[in-house]
Amino acid sequence: MQERLTQLLPRWLPSWLRRWLAREIGELLATGVYFYAWFGAILLYRTAVTGGSGAGLVAYALAVVKAAIIAKLALVAHAVPLGHLFGNRPPLQIALGKSITTLAMLVGLTALEEIARGLIHGHGIAATLSHFLHERLAEAAATCLLLWLVLIPFYLLREIGAALGPGALGRLLLGGGPPLPAPSRTDAVGAPVRDP
Repeated sequence: MQERLTQLLPRWLPSWLRRWLAREIGELLATGVYFYAWFGAILLYRTAVTGGSGAGLVAYALAVVKAAIIAKLALVAHAVPLGHLFGNRPPLQIALGKSITTLAMLVGLTALEEIARGLIHGHGIAATLSHFLHERLAEAAATCLLLWLVLIPFYLLREIGAALGPGALGRLLLGGGPPLPAPSRTDAVGAPVRDP
């Protein structure tokens, strides 16, 4: 896909910039589709629970915008060098840390979204936050929990992919390309074991 995106970009751009843009756009598209699939599933669930009300075309369009914003936040959070915070920890611990960091950013964005919604409808910031805390907090908390559960596998797969090396996770999951090297086996004292 990256080669195809590179070909679609203007030729007057330097080749290094076209490759970089193609990689960034490809990652954003793939990540956005991942998050949109989850948001779409949540909207379908809400539609089923509420008997078909509340999930019109506008809701799905807003889900595209939210998926793009969250995808970019997730990619930024993944790109931030947090190695000094996690040290040499297992991928699951790193994924949990990054997912919590991203979730904190999303909680802040949700608060800003609610304030903007209140201001658009002519309510003050205090009235909007009061309404949110008393009437929509449970829904927002449930949505944040679902989103956190979506972020964990996202970051976990990225961390496992980074540990395996470039392209190795894709080959492992999808096949194709050269085979992955077999893991070395050792006995209880660490000596190599040969297969019979």
